[in-house]
Amino acid sequence: AGVIQSANTSGAVSQSLSLYKADNSGPILAFGKSRAASIGSYTVLQDDDEIGVIRFAGADGTDLVSQAASISAAVDGTPGSNDMPGRLVFSTTADGAAEPTARLTIDSAGNTSTTGDLGVGIATPAHYYSRGLHINAPSAGAVLHLTDNTSGSGANDGLDIISASGIAYIYNRENAAMNFATNNTIRAYISNTGHFVPYVNNTYDLGTDAARWKDLYVSNDIDLL
Repeated sequence: AGVIQSANTSGAVSQSLSLYKADNSGPILAFGKSRAASIGSYTVLQDDDEIGVIRFAGADGTDLVSQAASISAAVDGTPGSNDMPGRLVFSTTADGAAEPTARLTIDSAGNTSTTGDLGVGIATPAHYYSRGLHINAPSAGAVLHLTDNTSGSGANDGLDIISASGIAYIYNRENAAMNFATNNTIRAYISNTGHFVPYVNNTYDLGTDAARWKDLYVSNDIDLL
C-alpha cells in the first residue's frame, strides 16, 4: 500500500541516513508527487498542490492523531517542463486545537511571511500592539540596521534605529538628508549639514492656532517675514 510504519515499546524509533563518499554531496530524503493515477506517469501538478508533508503528532489520551506541528511543501505558481515553483510552510498547533495553523511561509520568490510576532534575542516577543518585531540585545544597545545596494552594508552605512540605555536614536549614517513625510508627501528634512528645512518653501506652519510651542531659543537674529 506504499506505507512504512515503525513502532517500538523500548529504546528508540529512529531513522538515520548516512553517506560515506569523497565529495560534497550528502544523503537525501526525497518527496515526489504526480497528478497521474498510475506509477511512472508524470501528469503536471497545479498551483497549490501539496508535494510533501512532515507531520508531528502526539498522544492526547484518546489517540495519536492530533498534530502538534507540520512542515509542508506546495506548488506556488504554474508548473511546466523543468519549472516547479514552490513554497515551504511551517505550522504549529495553538493551545486547545488539534490541527496546525500556518505560522511561517517562504514563497517561490523567496519572500518570508509570518502570522505571529518576530523576536530576535528573545523567546517571547512583547510590545503594545497586536503584531511586531521585538529585538532584545544581551547588552546595552538594540538596533534595526537598514542598508541597500547604494549605501553599502557595513556598520557605518545606511540607517540605524537604536535603543540604548533608555535613550532612543535615529541615525542616518550616510552623507545625505533625512526626510520626514506624512500622507505620502515629504514635509521637512534634516540636511546632511544639520539644517532643519521645510521641503516646500512658504507652505508649512510650525505649530497651529490651537497647539503652539511655548518658547523658541535661538543664538542669532530671526527674520520674521
